[in-house]
Amino acid sequence: MKEKEMNWQNKKIINEVKQEIDSFLKKKFFLLGDYTKCFQESFAKSQNVKYFMGLSSGTVALQLLLRALQLSKGSKVLVSSFCPIPTIMSIYEAGYIPKFVDINVKTLNIDISNLEKSYDTDCQAVIAVHIFGKLCKMSDISLWCKTKGLLLVEDACQAVNSNHKDFSIAEHSLGAAMSFYPTKNLGAWGDAGGILTNDELLKNKINYLRNYGLNESFESESMGGNYRIDELQAMILLKKLPLQAQDMKNRDSILDFYIKSLGIDKLQMEKDEGYHNKHVISYLLESSVDREKYRTFCKENGLKESFFYEHPIYKEKGIEKGAFLKNCEDVCSRIINLPNNNKNQKVVSFLKEL
Repeated sequence: MKEKEMNWQNKKIINEVKQEIDSFLKKKFFLLGDYTKCFQESFAKSQNVKYFMGLSSGTVALQLLLRALQLSKGSKVLVSSFCPIPTIMSIYEAGYIPKFVDINVKTLNIDISNLEKSYDTDCQAVIAVHIFGKLCKMSDISLWCKTKGLLLVEDACQAVNSNHKDFSIAEHSLGAAMSFYPTKNLGAWGDAGGILTNDELLKNKINYLRNYGLNESFESESMGGNYRIDELQAMILLKKLPLQAQDMKNRDSILDFYIKSLGIDKLQMEKDEGYHNKHVISYLLESSVDREKYRTFCKENGLKESFFYEHPIYKEKGIEKGAFLKNCEDVCSRIINLPNNNKNQKVVSFLKEL
């Protein structure tokens, strides 16, 4: 990893990590050892949740979370139409079928009105995707799921450190998948993820699933596989955890700059709903024509153009479900994502002139 490519968190810990490597190499366990145990306990506490189980990636976390539900094979799972590909691939990998739900344009998340429109009696579960770190209204969705007899889990892979004024992640669901991909707010130096839950039974299921179904005596008690977080990644994440408060402060400052410069409406921010971690700062232009102008502006000014997501997930070639959801189609045609590593006045000036 070249120093010029490092973010500030990696620069802060690199010397500590180098010093730690010698002692790390002398340890007996490179998997499920002291670093993993300490990180799991520390991260759960930081997110105000009882349990956290470290896994090899955020995608694996969502797959195992869905498998632990033990739905009938081929069951439908209600999921946002505005989400990344790993979310949908996890549903297929677990043996289920995605049923796409339209989004609320103001929040970019699903809500109960759109869930109601997509629901049918073949649906057995809901994945609430907290897109860009913006939390869904979980208390409302949880109540709706109970009326339908549906199980509820969360894809919180973009929502490390996000919280609502009224609840924490995993408080209103069976569990939440987390990702520590290097570009995340809390990023490992490779793949890593995990599951947050307040449910002890689910915790035990995941611990078996991630390690071949083995108990502490290395006897197989259930089906499982190799989905463990490794000790090196756990150590790096443990080093980064104390830096999260400063990272959140930095991101707050950048978002405040955009709000003051561009107003709050087009940033899809809801006032007084809690803390949004600014994993991605989204902005809705007036039209797809304006986005093409912005694309050209980025190329001319050496900026990385960033549009999450340019196409509804159900139109990706690997999925192609033939759906048409009005709000999702609209958002995908005109969304951009603003630089969230600096206060970019040049971008602001361009957007004001559009």
